[in-house]
Amino acid sequence: MTSSQVCLNHPLVAAIDQCAICNVYLCGLCANFADSAVYCEGCIKNYEADKQVKATKAKLDLPKPAALLAEQEDITSKPASKSKINFRTIGTGFFLICTTGLGWSLYRYNQPVNIPRDEAIVQLERTQTELIQCLAIFAEIGQQLISGNGPALELRCIDTTLNNRVQKTDDELRVVHPNPNFYGSKAIYVTDKNPIPVVVPLDE
Repeated sequence: MTSSQVCLNHPLVAAIDQCAICNVYLCGLCANFADSAVYCEGCIKNYEADKQVKATKAKLDLPKPAALLAEQEDITSKPASKSKINFRTIGTGFFLICTTGLGWSLYRYNQPVNIPRDEAIVQLERTQTELIQCLAIFAEIGQQLISGNGPALELRCIDTTLNNRVQKTDDELRVVHPNPNFYGSKAIYVTDKNPIPVVVPLDE
């Protein structure tokens, strides 16, 4: 090769050798060295592929015991690979632990706390609840009166076994609770003119 030859890929750079297969001129950057020969980029790939095919064919052509021995030698010659940490399994375990902890915290948070309560307050709350239920019954009685179906004596509050009292005047029909003192009231009633329950306090 003369010194006037230039690289195929870099025309301004002098070639140092030729490809052993296609004979193109190559500079130091483009030259690929393998088995004491120089190859261009395309030929080196073909050369190495052909070399790999020949090596595989030679291994397949070996008698079976020899092939197994060669395969065992390949395995023993390879450095022992480090055990891989399964980060996915670790992440799943961590997620399950966090989910379980969060679930337990929410369960504990939603559990009623046993705080001692004053019996008088408990009784007052119970009475208020029963009063609300009683007023709902009287509202139903008031609707019966407005619709002209009579005083509906079968409807009564749960605090008494007595029937409600019916009071008639010339222009009004009134249904009165028989024991309003149970709720701390002077009177509880509805009329055929006003179906909304009226609660009269004791001080009136």
